[in-house]
Amino acid sequence: MEEQTETWQLRSGTWYRDPKTERWRLATASNGTVANPRLPAQDLGHMIGAKRDISNGRWFPSDFNYSPQSGAALNAAVTSLDPPWIPPFDIARPSARGLRQTGAPLALTQS
Repeated sequence: MEEQTETWQLRSGTWYRDPKTERWRLATASNGTVANPRLPAQDLGHMIGAKRDISNGRWFPSDFNYSPQSGAALNAAVTSLDPPWIPPFDIARPSARGLRQTGAPLALTQS
């Protein structure tokens, strides 16, 4: 049996929705960046500002304000407007500025 998936073109990008499980997955961000399907939904949700239904933990496009399943208000992912910085390895060099760090922890997968 072939897997059925709906494609949704939204302001935040192109999303896939599985009607059977009612899960959403970002395919392409609004700027054209292709989302890696191996990236955990939690990490991707934080990076793109997706919204979450706290009753079941599912992620939805940022275009949604309410869960299509429960009607509950969705919570925005917490993202930092000013990302933190990691101190540089060689602090003796004043030109070293550090490495950018994400505003939320990432769950890394092995490749």
